[in-house]
Amino acid sequence: MRYQNYLLLLCLFSAILFNIGNVTAQSGYRDYNALTQSIQLLNTQNPEITKLHSLAQTEGQLNIWALEIAKGDTENKPGLAVIGGVDGSYVASSELAMRFAEAIISSSSSDSIGHLLDSVSFYIIPNVSPDATQQYFNDFKILGVHLKRLCKFKMKSKLSK
Repeated sequence: MRYQNYLLLLCLFSAILFNIGNVTAQSGYRDYNALTQSIQLLNTQNPEITKLHSLAQTEGQLNIWALEIAKGDTENKPGLAVIGGVDGSYVASSELAMRFAEAIISSSSSDSIGHLLDSVSFYIIPNVSPDATQQYFNDFKILGVHLKRLCKFKMKSKLSK
């Protein structure tokens, strides 16, 4: 027990001293508002191949967006769903889904992607749990270290005994 407390204090002081957790690879992810703006912009700039749908509203009144990317009749061709944000604390999946949509749309004028969009409909759902993701962005941090993550570390240490 005493060892675990010292380890937790060492981690906290290391985080403060070396500013651990403020890693540039973790910055730049879009929160709900930025993601909503991005997906709406993709839709308004590309009306010939996109349709934006709100699949549902969460308990926190946030929309679960689906961006349909296709050409022609979407009812009679296969569809492929790209889903991100299944776990709110892993925000990279939402970002990857959005970047996939951006890449498909920006390449839609090429012959290969154009033919692909003629035969397959893409449904990009970048964040299926926006309430959980917002909690990630609203998490209390001390110099870039998530307080919830420190608490989880301490709880896991206690449970492993």
